[in-house]
Formats: sequence, structure tokens, C-alpha cells
Amino acid sequence: MTDRPPANAHDFAKLLRIQKRKIERKRKRAANPARAVRIITQSPPPAGPRAGSVWRWSDGRLTFFNLSLDSRHELVEEEVRSLQAEEIAGALVSRQRDPLLPLRTFSGAVYGADGHIVPEFRERDGLTQHRWNRRLNLPVMERARIEAAERSDETSVYLGRWSHRFGHFLLESLACAWYLTKDDGPTPLLFHSWSDRLIVPPFAQVILKALGVQPSRIRVVSSRDLLVDKLILPASQFWPGTRASPGMCTVFDHVRERMLAVRTSKGQTPAKVYLTRRAFEADRADVQPDILIRNEEEAETFFRGQGYEIVQPELMDFEEQVAVVANATHVAGTSGSALHMMLFNANPKAKLIELRTKPAMNQLLIGHIRGYQSFHVSSLVESPHSGGRTLDMGVVERAAREIGG
Repeated sequence: MTDRPPANAHDFAKLLRIQKRKIERKRKRAANPARAVRIITQSPPPAGPRAGSVWRWSDGRLTFFNLSLDSRHELVEEEVRSLQAEEIAGALVSRQRDPLLPLRTFSGAVYGADGHIVPEFRERDGLTQHRWNRRLNLPVMERARIEAAERSDETSVYLGRWSHRFGHFLLESLACAWYLTKDDGPTPLLFHSWSDRLIVPPFAQVILKALGVQPSRIRVVSSRDLLVDKLILPASQFWPGTRASPGMCTVFDHVRERMLAVRTSKGQTPAKVYLTRRAFEADRADVQPDILIRNEEEAETFFRGQGYEIVQPELMDFEEQVAVVANATHVAGTSGSALHMMLFNANPKAKLIELRTKPAMNQLLIGHIRGYQSFHVSSLVESPHSGGRTLDMGVVERAAREIGG
């Protein structure tokens, strides 16, 4: 289950309907100098080539092209969170699938021995009330549920939500995984999950291997509550669609270096790559026709002419995907989880060109914590027709040439 994006890809304002909560959080952070916060707001711009748009706007790190004037709001929030872990004795990990919850809501949180929800989970709940699927957890767990929960007398580490979907795995299942780069013990690992059965896709197997984790260490909490004798709770470094901390890069740096060290193919990777989704989306078009980009082949042709190599990630071993992105100086592609691979790129002089086809807030967060030059081009031709999307190649080509090498 995923958050449903707004119907209008240019209407960024629909992503953040919680302005009052943000004002309160800013007030609290101002009183806490230990936290570093970065807020990006749009200033009044000149007119652009499209009615109601700004051709180019930048804050010095993120640059937008063809940006809708409707997006005048806070775009990204970055927060530095320490790499620390809390130990909770007698912790309850509540179930994620709860038949008692209203439609389009889900649960799953950690509670202390007193039955009160851990503050981080309470805050996350408040930040998801505008989403297609809302997090909804009891502020205080019922004593009857605590007593009826399954029990584990093993010390365990809670690492977030397990997903077998690529983008969700990178951003959610690895949000606390920095802890694994410092811990060599066989401690059981707990994740929330939609399924009682652990599903480990090939890319996840490769990442777990680089982290020295056997899947047998993992236990998922789905339809039953679990009471844990002692729970280690590492600070999450990424809250999808909301905030990110540079500590998120720790696990990706670790995995990248492990993979590059044992890479079997030592051939040179291209400096400029365009990550195409054309074949991948064509395979899914019968089920999800609106995801198809009708003219991505035109984008491939243009970027090939600019010196980019066209790469189909789904046809490569995951280790090779990491190697390609890790060494690239320029990465381009349409919005989607393929561009999340920039988490493996540690080159601060690298450039990302996102052909923006939806409000990809997570990509903005990734760009912030990684520090590379990030360019986001609103690229869709506005059309009332369904059954696919079309890139405005005039906008794409103009922006790419202004970005240059």
C-alpha cells in the first residue's frame, strides 16, 4: 500500500496540508539548538514560458525548471538526527495490519513498558493524516492487548517497515539500518510488514549480504502484537515525504563500498547515464496505463546526443547498478525509484537531472542529504487524456542545455 499522489502533478501544495503543525515544529526546534533544520521557500519569481510557471528558480542547492506558481510553500525540510539508539525494556511492537481500523489506515508502532507510544511514532502519525493511507496508532496501548501479545525474551533491534518494493525498501527498510554498520552481533531484527511471511527480493538479498545480515535474523510483525524483553530502537534517518537526515547516507556508503570491493566486472562505467523506465513501464502498462510515458524514447535520443549512455536498470545485476550510479558524474531520468539510486552516489560534484512527472518529494530530500547538484524539470505536457503521459521535450531540451556539463 502506498500513498496516492495528487491528480495534478504540478500542484505541490496538495502534498503539505499540515502547515499549522509545521509552524509548531519550527517553534520547538528554535528552542532546541541541538537540531539543525533547513526550510526551502519559494520567493516571488518572474514569469516563465508556460502560463503560471517559473522558468528557473534555485535556492543554491536545488534548482527547478518550469515550476508551477501554485508551488509557493515549504518544499523540503531537512533535519540532522544523531546516530543514537534507545533501549526500551518491556517494549510492545504493535501489529501493522489491524482489522479494527478504518479503511485506508494502518498501524504499527513501538510502545514503552508503561504502554505509552514512543514520541517518534506519535509524531509520524500526525504527519500522515493528509495521505492516502494514514498511520493511526493508539496513544496509550490497552492493557488487554499487551497481556495478549506474543512474547520474545530475546534482545531485538527494531529497524522500521519491511517492503519488498524497491523504492520503499531503500527509503523505509533502510532508514534505521545505519545501526547494522556498527553492530556485528546476531541480534534478531524486527520490522513491521504487511505480510506475516518475509519476502526478500533479489536486490534486498544483495544489500543484506553487504550488511552481513542473514535473512534468518529477520522477524516481521504484521497481524500480531509482539512484546519484547529488551528492544533497541535506532533513530530513523528518513521519513518518506517528510524529512531526512544526512545519517541516512551511512548505510548506503557502507553497502556501496562493500559491493565495489568485490565487484567481479572491473570495467569502466560511463560518466553520464540516463536511467530509462521505458521497458519497465511498458510491461506494467496493461495494469497501470497512466504510468506509461509515451515518448520517453525521444528523451533517450536527446540525452544520448548529449553524451549520456542509456541504461535499463532492470536488465543489470544490482551490484552493477550500484557501480554505475556510484561513479557517475551525471544521472538523468524521469521521476521514480530508479533515481533513488543516487543515495549510492557520494560525489558532491555530481549532477542529477530529474524529468519531473510527479511530485517526487523523496527525491528532493535525497538531494539535500547527499549534497549533489540537483535539477528538477517539470516535464509533462498538460493533457486531459488518460492512458499515459507525455514529456514536453522543448522544456527538457532547453533545461538540459542550460544545465550543461
